[in-house]
Formats: sequence, C-alpha cells, structure tokens
Amino acid sequence: MKKIMSIVFLLLSLNYLVFADNGKDNEQKASQSERPTADKNISLQGKVIDLITGEALAGAEICLVGTDIKVFTDLEGNFSIQQISPGNYNLICSLITYHKSLIENLQISEKENTLKIALEEIK
Repeated sequence: MKKIMSIVFLLLSLNYLVFADNGKDNEQKASQSERPTADKNISLQGKVIDLITGEALAGAEICLVGTDIKVFTDLEGNFSIQQISPGNYNLICSLITYHKSLIENLQISEKENTLKIALEEIK
C-alpha cells in the first residue's frame, strides 16, 4: 500500500509542478476577491492519517471550499497552508481509495492552527 501511495504522491507532485504558475495566479486572484483583506500571516498545518492503522497518508488533497487553495500532503502525511485570512472555512480532504472528509465551519482565527484528519478506507 505504501508503494502505491508513494507513486500516487509522485504523480500528484508532478502535476502540481506542471501547473504551479497557474496556481499562483489563481491564488493571487482568490486573495484579492474571495478572501477578506485582514491579516494574512495565519497558517494551517496538519496531518492526514488512516483511521484504522494511524498510518500517515501521502498525496491526500486538502481544499478550502470557496477558494482556489489546494495543497497535498507530503510523504509523512503533513500539509501546510500559509497566509490565509481569518474566518470560517469548509475543508475537504480526499485521497484515492478513501472516503472524502468534509470539515464544516473550521474556524481559523489564530496565528497558527493545527488539524489532524483521519480518513476511512473504502472497502
């Protein structure tokens, strides 16, 4: 399973690198139009794990609904979103072979926020 996840992560990383410039343009547009103009020194860090085994999940996609913000977990299941505005967000975490996780009304209000997301494998 780890080999498959590593391959998926590698493919997602390559996709991210190919479209990195477009993502930066989209993030700038989102920061200008969709997000409040308040302090943007806030960050959200977290880890995505398997619900049953507790194993870190590489390549999971983290999206803040209503924005163009999308990041992927690294090989150790960690992710980081930098320079976001305070407010309430809906967050979706997804990974192939796992059920999507929706976190509603995630309140971002401090300088640093930490989140742990456990995904359940589809059987």
